[in-house]
Amino acid sequence: MKVDESLSWERMFLEYALDPYRAWAGQSSRQAEKLSTRVKKMATGAGFSYREVVESSIEAASHRDHCGRPLTIFLVNSGSSGSHWLEPMLADLGDFSPGGEIYLPKSLRDKLKKLSPTKRTSFIDAVHLLHMRELPVLNLEKTLINTAHNWRLPELFHSEARTILLTRHPVDIVVSRTFRKDEYRHSRLPDASDLDYLKKNIEVVNTFYAKTKNALWDHQVSFEDLKSNGADRICELLAYLGASASRQQIEKVLEDYSVDGSAVAKTNLYRGPRAQVPDWARENAAHLLVDEPRQFGYEY
Repeated sequence: MKVDESLSWERMFLEYALDPYRAWAGQSSRQAEKLSTRVKKMATGAGFSYREVVESSIEAASHRDHCGRPLTIFLVNSGSSGSHWLEPMLADLGDFSPGGEIYLPKSLRDKLKKLSPTKRTSFIDAVHLLHMRELPVLNLEKTLINTAHNWRLPELFHSEARTILLTRHPVDIVVSRTFRKDEYRHSRLPDASDLDYLKKNIEVVNTFYAKTKNALWDHQVSFEDLKSNGADRICELLAYLGASASRQQIEKVLEDYSVDGSAVAKTNLYRGPRAQVPDWARENAAHLLVDEPRQFGYEY
């Protein structure tokens, strides 16, 4: 696609950030609400207006570009794979700022493709900054984390970044997505039967893993390894990212973010009752899943 050098990423960003509901119209109002709520919370806490916070994100992204943008981490996964667990642990162990799942609507992604790689990356960086837990000016030198459940933004980002693929057994992902988080299920497919919703989640997992055939990632971590040997895996990941922490620090963070840990309440980790998964659900998932997850050692 031909680059249009006359396009201003700052103007495009203001248009999006000041009214995300318009950009997400007919798609996911949940994403618009998440961005709007985050900005309002920062504005209220700092005594700024909504627009002032949005404009400060442009200034921060420009500063990060001109001064050598710090690393950006895309913690890519298909959902229900432990990103809401791993991300806050990294934030507690290093100079990382957690943004959660950050997405852009397709219409906006198409417009970004018309920008130069530098402008496109500054736009995405500014969006990331607005999703963090603190004002953009406080993240000038921090590594930002995006845990989105697809490969779209890493493909558009042209700066120092690491794409970390977080995997989990696909059958476990499907049943986890299907039989937990009833509120989310009712917001998406309120009238779906268990079988229909299971098939929808199989489709989501298949789509994600099918793209691993052509997608590029820098490092892979499995949910199962984090559960069984978390200290070693986190130590390896920190080293890969150019950070470090003592064994004692890592074990303390793992304890804090365990099921009954002191830090769990401040995360998006699921804290509801353990779901009862019928045998037919696992059997259907194993039968209908694509083969790509097998490359990571999963059998089903």
